Amino acid sequence: MSAAFPIALFIVVATIWAAAVIVSWRLLALFLRRAGDDADIPAVLREPERHPEKLVFFFRRSTVPRLKAEPDLWRLRQVLAVLLVLGLVVPPVGFAGLFLVALNLAATPAH
Repeated sequence: MSAAFPIALFIVVATIWAAAVIVSWRLLALFLRRAGDDADIPAVLREPERHPEKLVFFFRRSTVPRLKAEPDLWRLRQVLAVLLVLGLVVPPVGFAGLFLVALNLAATPAH
């Protein structure tokens, strides 16, 4: 098996994860810019430290109507959702594919 396959898998996964981080930053920045000083926004969203709430907030049921009201926010949230799902699915599927290819190569007799 060529080393290109694992390297390609690494590049694909890293790209998906980096894109998810960038989209998450953009979504948070755009949301905070448009929200202004609303009292119902958790304070942790405005703090500079990293916190899981900054991601989870956009997937709460209570936040969905507010995001749907603004097409740009809703589109970024949907893109982020797709990237997060891909980031969870692609690595195990890719490694399973690599494993199956390695098993197949190991089972074929050498000429």
